[in-house]
Amino acid sequence: MEVLLKGVNFNYQLGGQELAALKDIDLVIHPGELLAITGEGGSGKSTLAQVIAGLLKPTGGQVYWDGQPLWSPKGKRLITWQGKVGLALQQPEDQLFAETVGEDVAFGPRNLGLPPEEVEKRVKEALKKVGLSEEICGCSPFILSGGQKRRVALAGILALDPDILILDEPTAGLDPGGRRQVIHIIREFHGRRGKTVILISHNMAEVSVLAQRIIVLHRGRIVLSGTPADVFVRGGQLEEWGLLPPPLTRVLLELNRKGADLNLAAFTLKEVEEELWSWLSGRKRCPHLACGGGENSFRAGPLPAWR
Repeated sequence: MEVLLKGVNFNYQLGGQELAALKDIDLVIHPGELLAITGEGGSGKSTLAQVIAGLLKPTGGQVYWDGQPLWSPKGKRLITWQGKVGLALQQPEDQLFAETVGEDVAFGPRNLGLPPEEVEKRVKEALKKVGLSEEICGCSPFILSGGQKRRVALAGILALDPDILILDEPTAGLDPGGRRQVIHIIREFHGRRGKTVILISHNMAEVSVLAQRIIVLHRGRIVLSGTPADVFVRGGQLEEWGLLPPPLTRVLLELNRKGADLNLAAFTLKEVEEELWSWLSGRKRCPHLACGGGENSFRAGPLPAWR
């Protein structure tokens, strides 16, 4: 499903005054894309996610799903979101409400009017996708660990089989194991044909290894859009907008400022290691770097044994 935002504005009412949260947003989200929306706190990320999902009606402009307007001139939503968009707000485990895990995950598919056997199938498949056994179905979700609750909440969304999955800070507050599990869920969902993921996050390290495209919001406006490499090369501007490139990218940027020629599209530790090693093994001079052995310290030659 393609989503188009055309001239979208959104204002909050605060103490009798209007506070502009989104300003003149033009955005196309393509089917099968993994898009990251980032920006400093208060930049409008969560508001934009809810506008895309159809939970908030723009105060100006229009949202289109597959070319069809989402809102009528009188403010009535013209398209139902169920089965099309799955939205996990920040700390989705707070949305758990049923007495058992199975009932919680089944709630969405039942509301779609699916037959009982299809609901049961979706519950089992969704729990499997998030790394939970179906034996957990009879347990209360409130006795689970924080990471398990997060996965149950995501399973409830996946059971809807949406076209678009919107995740607002999905790894916030999780330990490293929990973060890895959520990232695996995101990748698995996106790997299915035509499935779109919109990731709302200020975690640049995660964004760098997940996103195909990044848009940066600042004070409700889109100020930058492009691939991770396109965005992170603008390190100085990102700082002005309250963001920093990922730590590994900052290392590459600093080395490039000192005369290196490194590919900023290297984001994982392995990719950065390979990029550094490729550069060092072929470098003849490093006139601007403090190499510890003078300007001719790095020469092509045998690699050290510890490699």
